Amino acid sequence: MLVCAVMMMMETAAPAPESVAAGIIDALKVGRSQAAHARLGVIASAAIDAAALQQAWDQAAKDLGKWKSTKRVQALEQAGLKVFVHDVQFEKGVVEVTTAVDPKQQKAEGFFVKPLPPPAEYTKSDAFKAVEVTVGKAPWALPGTLTVPAKKGPFPAVVLVHGSGPNDRDETVGVNRPFKDLAEGLATKGVVVLRYDKRTRVHGKAMTGVVTVDDEVVLDALAAVELLMARADVDKKNVWVLGHSLGAQLAPEIGARAKGVKGVVLLGAPARKPWESIPAQLRHVGADAKTIAEVDAQCAALKNGTAKGMMLGAPVEYWLEVGNRDGIAAAKALGKPVLALFGERDYQVTVEDAELWKAGLEGVPQASVEIVPKANHLFIAGEGVSMPAEYSRPGHVMVEVVERIATKLRSDLRSP
Repeated sequence: MLVCAVMMMMETAAPAPESVAAGIIDALKVGRSQAAHARLGVIASAAIDAAALQQAWDQAAKDLGKWKSTKRVQALEQAGLKVFVHDVQFEKGVVEVTTAVDPKQQKAEGFFVKPLPPPAEYTKSDAFKAVEVTVGKAPWALPGTLTVPAKKGPFPAVVLVHGSGPNDRDETVGVNRPFKDLAEGLATKGVVVLRYDKRTRVHGKAMTGVVTVDDEVVLDALAAVELLMARADVDKKNVWVLGHSLGAQLAPEIGARAKGVKGVVLLGAPARKPWESIPAQLRHVGADAKTIAEVDAQCAALKNGTAKGMMLGAPVEYWLEVGNRDGIAAAKALGKPVLALFGERDYQVTVEDAELWKAGLEGVPQASVEIVPKANHLFIAGEGVSMPAEYSRPGHVMVEVVERIATKLRSDLRSP
Protein backbone atom coordinates (compact mmCIF):
# COMPACT_ATOMS: atom_id res chain seq x y z
CA MET A 1 0.00 0.00 0.00
CA LEU A 2 1.37 3.44 -0.90
CA VAL A 3 1.30 5.63 2.16
CA CYS A 4 3.25 8.58 0.83
CA ALA A 5 5.49 9.55 -2.05
CA VAL A 6 6.39 13.22 -1.89
CA MET A 7 9.17 15.80 -2.27
CA MET A 8 11.00 16.65 0.94
CA MET A 9 11.37 20.23 2.31
CA MET A 10 12.74 20.07 5.82
CA GLU A 11 15.92 20.68 7.78
CA THR A 12 18.46 17.86 7.84
CA ALA A 13 18.04 15.57 10.83
CA ALA A 14 20.75 13.56 12.55
CA PRO A 15 19.92 9.93 11.64
CA ALA A 16 21.50 8.25 8.61
CA PRO A 17 19.05 7.29 5.83
CA GLU A 18 18.74 3.68 6.95
CA SER A 19 18.14 4.81 10.53
CA VAL A 20 15.26 6.93 9.28
CA ALA A 21 13.70 3.88 7.63
CA ALA A 22 14.31 1.57 10.58
CA GLY A 23 13.11 4.22 13.01
CA ILE A 24 9.70 4.46 11.36
CA ILE A 25 9.28 0.69 11.61
CA ASP A 26 10.44 0.59 15.23
CA ALA A 27 8.01 3.34 16.18
CA LEU A 28 4.99 1.89 14.37
CA LYS A 29 5.45 -1.63 15.70
CA VAL A 30 4.98 -0.36 19.28
CA GLY A 31 2.25 2.13 18.43
CA ARG A 32 4.35 5.31 18.66
CA SER A 33 2.65 6.90 15.70
CA GLN A 34 3.78 10.46 16.47
CA ALA A 35 7.43 9.40 16.55
CA ALA A 36 7.02 7.63 13.22
CA HIS A 37 5.21 10.60 11.75
CA ALA A 38 8.02 12.94 12.81
CA ARG A 39 10.34 11.13 10.38
CA LEU A 40 8.21 12.16 7.40
CA GLY A 41 8.80 15.33 5.45
CA VAL A 42 6.65 18.46 5.47
CA ILE A 43 4.50 17.55 2.48
CA ALA A 44 4.31 13.90 3.55
CA SER A 45 3.16 14.96 6.97
CA ALA A 46 0.43 17.02 5.39
CA ALA A 47 -0.63 14.12 3.17
CA ILE A 48 -1.13 11.65 6.00
CA ASP A 49 -1.52 12.19 9.72
CA ALA A 50 -0.03 10.06 12.48
CA ALA A 51 -3.23 8.12 13.10
CA ALA A 52 -3.61 7.16 9.44
CA LEU A 53 0.05 6.15 9.26
CA GLN A 54 -0.41 3.85 12.25
CA GLN A 55 -3.61 2.46 10.77
CA ALA A 56 -1.81 1.57 7.53
CA TRP A 57 0.79 -0.38 9.51
CA ASP A 58 -1.77 -2.08 11.75
CA GLN A 59 -3.84 -3.17 8.77
CA ALA A 60 -0.85 -4.81 7.09
CA ALA A 61 0.20 -6.56 10.31
CA LYS A 62 -3.34 -7.59 11.25
CA ASP A 63 -3.69 -11.09 12.70
CA LEU A 64 0.05 -11.83 12.36
CA GLY A 65 0.76 -12.03 16.08
CA LYS A 66 3.72 -10.53 17.92
CA TRP A 67 6.70 -8.89 16.23
CA LYS A 68 9.78 -11.14 16.09
CA SER A 69 12.46 -9.47 13.97
CA THR A 70 13.24 -6.83 11.36
CA LYS A 71 15.75 -7.59 8.61
CA ARG A 72 16.94 -5.33 5.81
CA VAL A 73 16.88 -7.34 2.60
CA GLN A 74 17.63 -4.64 0.04
CA ALA A 75 19.34 -1.26 -0.12
CA LEU A 76 19.58 0.67 -3.36
CA GLU A 77 19.59 4.16 -4.80
CA GLN A 78 16.91 5.38 -7.18
CA ALA A 79 16.53 8.88 -8.57
CA GLY A 80 18.74 10.27 -5.81
CA LEU A 81 16.77 8.52 -3.06
CA LYS A 82 18.03 5.86 -0.69
CA VAL A 83 15.55 2.99 -0.82
CA PHE A 84 15.47 0.32 1.89
CA VAL A 85 13.41 -2.85 1.89
CA HIS A 86 12.85 -4.58 5.23
CA ASP A 87 11.16 -7.88 5.95
CA VAL A 88 9.36 -7.56 9.28
CA GLN A 89 8.76 -11.01 10.74
CA PHE A 90 5.76 -11.60 12.98
CA GLU A 91 4.67 -14.86 14.61
CA LYS A 92 2.37 -15.78 11.74
CA GLY A 93 3.74 -13.96 8.73
CA VAL A 94 5.97 -11.34 7.15
CA VAL A 95 5.32 -7.71 6.22
CA GLU A 96 7.52 -6.10 3.55
CA VAL A 97 8.28 -2.43 4.19
CA THR A 98 9.87 -0.22 1.53
CA THR A 99 11.07 3.22 2.61
CA ALA A 100 12.47 5.90 0.27
CA VAL A 101 14.63 8.43 2.11
CA ASP A 102 15.91 11.76 0.82
CA PRO A 103 19.57 11.67 1.99
CA LYS A 104 19.84 15.46 1.96
CA GLN A 105 16.80 16.09 4.13
CA GLN A 106 17.06 12.78 6.06
CA LYS A 107 13.32 12.35 5.92
CA ALA A 108 11.17 9.60 4.42
CA GLU A 109 9.79 10.41 1.00
CA GLY A 110 7.99 7.13 0.42
CA PHE A 111 6.66 4.45 2.72
CA PHE A 112 5.10 1.23 1.39
CA VAL A 113 3.73 -1.60 3.51
CA LYS A 114 2.47 -4.94 2.22
CA PRO A 115 2.04 -8.39 3.81
CA LEU A 116 3.89 -11.24 2.12
CA PRO A 117 2.78 -14.83 1.68
CA PRO A 118 4.40 -17.31 4.11
CA PRO A 119 7.67 -18.91 2.95
CA ALA A 120 7.45 -21.88 0.66
CA GLU A 121 7.29 -25.19 2.49
CA TYR A 122 10.43 -26.35 0.71
CA THR A 123 12.48 -23.45 2.10
CA LYS A 124 14.41 -24.16 5.32
CA SER A 125 15.82 -20.94 6.75
CA ASP A 126 18.49 -22.71 8.78
CA ALA A 127 19.83 -24.49 5.68
CA PHE A 128 21.41 -21.38 4.13
CA LYS A 129 22.66 -17.87 4.79
CA ALA A 130 22.06 -14.72 2.74
CA VAL A 131 25.02 -12.45 1.95
CA GLU A 132 24.74 -9.00 0.37
CA VAL A 133 27.08 -8.53 -2.60
CA THR A 134 27.72 -6.06 -5.41
CA VAL A 135 27.52 -7.22 -9.02
CA GLY A 136 29.63 -5.36 -11.57
CA LYS A 137 31.44 -2.06 -11.21
CA ALA A 138 30.71 1.66 -11.26
CA PRO A 139 28.86 3.31 -12.87
CA TRP A 140 26.58 0.28 -13.20
CA ALA A 141 27.24 -1.55 -9.93
CA LEU A 142 24.18 -3.48 -8.74
CA PRO A 143 23.18 -4.65 -5.25
CA GLY A 144 22.54 -8.36 -4.97
CA THR A 145 22.02 -11.29 -2.63
CA LEU A 146 24.07 -14.45 -2.53
CA THR A 147 22.25 -17.38 -0.94
CA VAL A 148 24.79 -19.92 0.34
CA PRO A 149 24.08 -23.38 1.80
CA ALA A 150 25.00 -23.73 5.46
CA LYS A 151 27.01 -26.91 4.92
CA LYS A 152 30.62 -27.06 3.78
CA GLY A 153 31.24 -26.43 0.07
CA PRO A 154 32.21 -26.04 -2.66
CA PHE A 155 28.71 -26.08 -4.12
CA PRO A 156 27.19 -25.92 -7.58
CA ALA A 157 26.04 -22.38 -8.29
CA VAL A 158 23.60 -20.50 -10.49
CA VAL A 159 22.96 -16.91 -11.57
CA LEU A 160 19.31 -15.85 -11.92
CA VAL A 161 18.62 -13.62 -14.95
CA HIS A 162 15.38 -11.60 -15.00
CA GLY A 163 12.67 -11.17 -17.55
CA SER A 164 11.90 -7.83 -19.23
CA GLY A 165 11.21 -4.70 -17.22
CA PRO A 166 12.99 -3.02 -14.28
CA ASN A 167 12.88 -6.03 -11.96
CA ASP A 168 14.26 -6.27 -8.45
CA ARG A 169 16.42 -9.20 -7.38
CA ASP A 170 13.34 -11.20 -6.32
CA GLU A 171 11.61 -10.56 -9.67
CA THR A 172 8.67 -9.32 -7.61
CA VAL A 173 5.27 -9.48 -9.29
CA GLY A 174 2.45 -8.36 -6.99
CA VAL A 175 2.98 -10.21 -3.71
CA ASN A 176 4.93 -13.01 -5.41
CA ARG A 177 8.72 -13.23 -5.43
CA PRO A 178 9.67 -16.11 -7.73
CA PHE A 179 13.42 -15.47 -7.69
CA LYS A 180 13.42 -15.44 -3.90
CA ASP A 181 11.58 -18.78 -3.97
CA LEU A 182 14.14 -20.22 -6.38
CA ALA A 183 17.12 -18.82 -4.48
CA GLU A 184 16.07 -20.06 -1.07
CA GLY A 185 14.62 -23.33 -2.36
CA LEU A 186 17.78 -24.20 -4.31
CA ALA A 187 20.06 -23.08 -1.46
CA THR A 188 18.10 -25.39 0.86
CA LYS A 189 19.05 -28.18 -1.56
CA GLY A 190 22.76 -27.31 -1.65
CA VAL A 191 23.10 -24.79 -4.49
CA VAL A 192 24.64 -21.30 -4.25
CA VAL A 193 22.31 -18.78 -5.92
CA LEU A 194 23.10 -15.21 -6.96
CA ARG A 195 20.30 -12.75 -7.70
CA TYR A 196 20.56 -8.98 -8.13
CA ASP A 197 18.54 -5.86 -8.90
CA LYS A 198 18.35 -5.17 -12.62
CA ARG A 199 20.27 -2.28 -14.14
CA THR A 200 17.09 -0.66 -15.45
CA ARG A 201 15.73 -0.65 -11.89
CA VAL A 202 18.79 0.79 -10.16
CA HIS A 203 20.20 3.06 -12.88
CA GLY A 204 17.23 3.52 -15.18
CA LYS A 205 17.36 7.33 -15.36
CA ALA A 206 21.07 7.27 -16.14
CA MET A 207 20.58 4.92 -19.11
CA THR A 208 20.13 7.53 -21.80
CA GLY A 209 19.83 6.93 -25.53
CA VAL A 210 18.93 3.57 -27.01
CA VAL A 211 19.28 0.83 -24.40
CA THR A 212 20.55 -2.39 -25.95
CA VAL A 213 19.81 -5.90 -24.76
CA ASP A 214 23.44 -6.14 -23.66
CA ASP A 215 22.95 -3.01 -21.54
CA GLU A 216 19.68 -4.25 -20.06
CA VAL A 217 20.58 -7.88 -19.38
CA VAL A 218 23.66 -9.57 -20.78
CA LEU A 219 26.60 -7.53 -19.43
CA ASP A 220 25.38 -7.68 -15.84
CA ALA A 221 24.72 -11.42 -16.09
CA LEU A 222 28.31 -11.90 -17.29
CA ALA A 223 29.55 -9.88 -14.30
CA ALA A 224 27.43 -12.05 -12.00
CA VAL A 225 29.03 -15.21 -13.39
CA GLU A 226 32.47 -13.68 -12.75
CA LEU A 227 31.49 -13.02 -9.15
CA LEU A 228 30.48 -16.64 -8.62
CA MET A 229 33.63 -17.94 -10.29
CA ALA A 230 35.77 -15.94 -7.86
CA ARG A 231 34.24 -17.49 -4.71
CA ALA A 232 35.96 -20.30 -2.82
CA ASP A 233 32.62 -21.86 -1.81
CA VAL A 234 31.57 -22.31 -5.46
CA ASP A 235 32.45 -25.34 -7.57
CA LYS A 236 33.89 -23.56 -10.61
CA LYS A 237 33.11 -26.56 -12.81
CA ASN A 238 29.43 -26.36 -11.91
CA VAL A 239 28.33 -22.77 -12.49
CA TRP A 240 25.02 -22.33 -14.36
CA VAL A 241 22.89 -19.55 -15.80
CA LEU A 242 19.13 -19.67 -15.14
CA GLY A 243 17.00 -17.22 -17.09
CA HIS A 244 13.31 -16.44 -16.90
CA SER A 245 11.29 -15.13 -19.87
CA LEU A 246 13.57 -12.65 -21.71
CA GLY A 247 16.40 -13.84 -19.46
CA ALA A 248 15.72 -17.40 -20.64
CA GLN A 249 15.82 -16.33 -24.28
CA LEU A 250 19.24 -14.79 -23.62
CA ALA A 251 20.64 -17.44 -21.25
CA PRO A 252 22.22 -19.61 -23.98
CA GLU A 253 24.05 -16.55 -25.32
CA ILE A 254 25.16 -15.61 -21.81
CA GLY A 255 26.31 -19.19 -21.26
CA ALA A 256 28.39 -19.03 -24.43
CA ARG A 257 29.95 -15.64 -23.66
CA ALA A 258 30.75 -16.34 -20.00
CA LYS A 259 33.89 -18.35 -19.28
CA GLY A 260 33.43 -21.78 -17.75
CA VAL A 261 29.63 -21.95 -17.52
CA LYS A 262 28.47 -25.57 -17.16
CA GLY A 263 25.00 -25.21 -18.66
CA VAL A 264 21.78 -23.21 -18.75
CA VAL A 265 18.27 -23.53 -17.33
CA LEU A 266 15.46 -21.78 -19.20
CA LEU A 267 12.13 -20.92 -17.58
CA GLY A 268 9.48 -19.76 -20.04
CA ALA A 269 11.87 -18.93 -22.90
CA PRO A 270 10.17 -17.11 -25.81
CA ALA A 271 10.53 -18.67 -29.25
CA ARG A 272 8.17 -16.39 -31.18
CA LYS A 273 9.09 -12.85 -32.16
CA PRO A 274 7.64 -9.97 -30.09
CA TRP A 275 5.49 -8.90 -33.05
CA GLU A 276 3.90 -12.34 -32.93
CA SER A 277 3.50 -12.88 -29.19
CA ILE A 278 2.40 -9.39 -28.09
CA PRO A 279 -0.82 -9.29 -30.17
CA ALA A 280 -1.65 -12.81 -29.00
CA GLN A 281 -1.26 -11.75 -25.35
CA LEU A 282 -3.55 -8.77 -25.85
CA ARG A 283 -6.24 -10.97 -27.32
CA HIS A 284 -5.86 -13.48 -24.50
CA VAL A 285 -6.42 -10.86 -21.79
CA GLY A 286 -9.40 -9.34 -23.63
CA ALA A 287 -7.95 -5.97 -24.64
CA ASP A 288 -10.36 -3.60 -26.38
CA ALA A 289 -10.63 -3.60 -30.15
CA LYS A 290 -8.98 -0.18 -30.55
CA THR A 291 -5.89 -1.21 -28.59
CA ILE A 292 -5.61 -4.48 -30.49
CA ALA A 293 -5.88 -2.67 -33.82
CA GLU A 294 -3.21 -0.14 -32.85
CA VAL A 295 -0.79 -2.80 -31.61
CA ASP A 296 -1.46 -5.00 -34.64
CA ALA A 297 -0.48 -2.09 -36.88
CA GLN A 298 2.67 -1.39 -34.86
CA CYS A 299 3.68 -5.05 -34.90
CA ALA A 300 3.08 -5.31 -38.64
CA ALA A 301 5.36 -2.31 -39.12
CA LEU A 302 7.98 -3.94 -36.90
CA LYS A 303 7.81 -7.12 -38.95
CA ASN A 304 8.15 -5.38 -42.33
CA GLY A 305 10.82 -2.94 -41.15
CA THR A 306 8.85 0.31 -41.42
CA ALA A 307 8.27 0.97 -37.69
CA LYS A 308 9.76 4.11 -36.14
CA GLY A 309 9.84 5.81 -32.76
CA MET A 310 8.43 4.15 -29.66
CA MET A 311 6.29 1.05 -29.25
CA LEU A 312 4.82 -0.18 -25.97
CA GLY A 313 7.17 2.00 -23.94
CA ALA A 314 10.42 1.05 -25.72
CA PRO A 315 12.18 2.20 -28.89
CA VAL A 316 11.54 0.23 -32.05
CA GLU A 317 15.27 -0.56 -32.18
CA TYR A 318 14.97 -2.40 -28.88
CA TRP A 319 12.09 -4.60 -30.07
CA LEU A 320 13.94 -5.41 -33.27
CA GLU A 321 17.04 -6.41 -31.30
CA VAL A 322 14.99 -8.66 -29.01
CA GLY A 323 13.33 -10.23 -32.04
CA ASN A 324 16.67 -10.88 -33.70
CA ARG A 325 18.16 -12.65 -30.67
CA ASP A 326 17.60 -16.30 -31.55
CA GLY A 327 17.65 -18.26 -28.30
CA ILE A 328 17.05 -21.61 -29.97
CA ALA A 329 19.99 -21.18 -32.35
CA ALA A 330 22.21 -20.09 -29.44
CA ALA A 331 21.16 -23.13 -27.41
CA LYS A 332 21.89 -25.47 -30.33
CA ALA A 333 25.36 -23.99 -30.72
CA LEU A 334 26.12 -23.93 -27.00
CA GLY A 335 27.36 -27.51 -26.71
CA LYS A 336 26.42 -27.62 -23.02
CA PRO A 337 23.48 -28.98 -21.00
CA VAL A 338 20.17 -27.16 -21.54
CA LEU A 339 17.07 -27.66 -19.39
CA ALA A 340 14.05 -25.72 -20.72
CA LEU A 341 10.84 -25.67 -18.65
CA PHE A 342 7.52 -24.19 -19.77
CA GLY A 343 4.29 -23.54 -17.88
CA GLU A 344 1.28 -25.41 -19.21
CA ARG A 345 -0.98 -22.43 -18.38
CA ASP A 346 1.46 -19.67 -19.39
CA TYR A 347 -0.26 -17.17 -21.73
CA GLN A 348 2.86 -15.02 -22.25
CA VAL A 349 5.26 -17.76 -23.31
CA THR A 350 2.92 -20.50 -24.39
CA VAL A 351 2.98 -24.19 -25.16
CA GLU A 352 3.40 -23.06 -28.79
CA ASP A 353 6.80 -21.62 -27.80
CA ALA A 354 7.63 -24.87 -26.03
CA GLU A 355 6.88 -26.87 -29.17
CA LEU A 356 9.15 -24.60 -31.20
CA TRP A 357 11.94 -25.19 -28.69
CA LYS A 358 11.32 -28.95 -28.81
CA ALA A 359 11.57 -28.97 -32.58
CA GLY A 360 14.63 -26.72 -32.57
CA LEU A 361 16.54 -28.79 -30.02
CA GLU A 362 15.51 -32.21 -31.31
CA GLY A 363 18.55 -34.43 -31.43
CA VAL A 364 20.74 -31.96 -29.54
CA PRO A 365 22.73 -33.84 -26.86
CA GLN A 366 22.10 -32.84 -23.23
CA ALA A 367 19.03 -30.77 -24.13
CA SER A 368 15.66 -31.34 -22.48
CA VAL A 369 12.40 -29.44 -23.07
CA GLU A 370 9.61 -30.08 -20.55
CA ILE A 371 6.12 -28.67 -19.94
CA VAL A 372 5.14 -28.24 -16.28
CA PRO A 373 1.45 -29.06 -15.67
CA LYS A 374 -0.65 -26.31 -14.02
CA ALA A 375 2.23 -23.78 -14.04
CA ASN A 376 1.73 -20.16 -15.12
CA HIS A 377 4.43 -17.75 -16.34
CA LEU A 378 5.83 -17.44 -12.80
CA PHE A 379 5.79 -21.24 -12.44
CA ILE A 380 3.16 -20.96 -9.73
CA ALA A 381 0.44 -23.59 -9.91
CA GLY A 382 -3.17 -22.75 -10.72
CA GLU A 383 -6.33 -23.99 -12.35
CA GLY A 384 -8.19 -22.90 -15.45
CA VAL A 385 -7.19 -20.09 -17.79
CA SER A 386 -4.31 -17.95 -16.54
CA MET A 387 -4.92 -14.18 -16.51
CA PRO A 388 -2.96 -11.15 -15.17
CA ALA A 389 -5.05 -11.01 -11.96
CA GLU A 390 -3.54 -14.36 -11.00
CA TYR A 391 -0.16 -12.68 -10.44
CA SER A 392 -1.60 -10.60 -7.59
CA ARG A 393 -2.60 -13.70 -5.62
CA PRO A 394 0.05 -15.07 -3.26
CA GLY A 395 1.82 -18.25 -4.25
CA HIS A 396 5.21 -19.88 -4.66
CA VAL A 397 7.24 -21.45 -7.43
CA MET A 398 6.15 -25.07 -7.55
CA VAL A 399 8.19 -27.54 -5.51
CA GLU A 400 8.56 -29.84 -8.52
CA VAL A 401 10.19 -27.00 -10.47
CA VAL A 402 12.70 -26.33 -7.68
CA GLU A 403 13.44 -30.04 -7.36
CA ARG A 404 13.83 -30.51 -11.12
CA ILE A 405 16.33 -27.66 -11.33
CA ALA A 406 18.24 -28.81 -8.25
CA THR A 407 18.47 -32.33 -9.64
CA LYS A 408 19.84 -31.01 -12.93
CA LEU A 409 22.44 -28.79 -11.28
CA ARG A 410 23.59 -31.46 -8.88
CA SER A 411 23.52 -34.32 -11.38
CA ASP A 412 26.59 -32.87 -13.09
CA LEU A 413 28.42 -32.22 -9.83
CA ARG A 414 31.32 -34.48 -10.63
CA SER A 415 31.17 -34.43 -14.40
CA PRO A 416 34.23 -33.13 -16.26
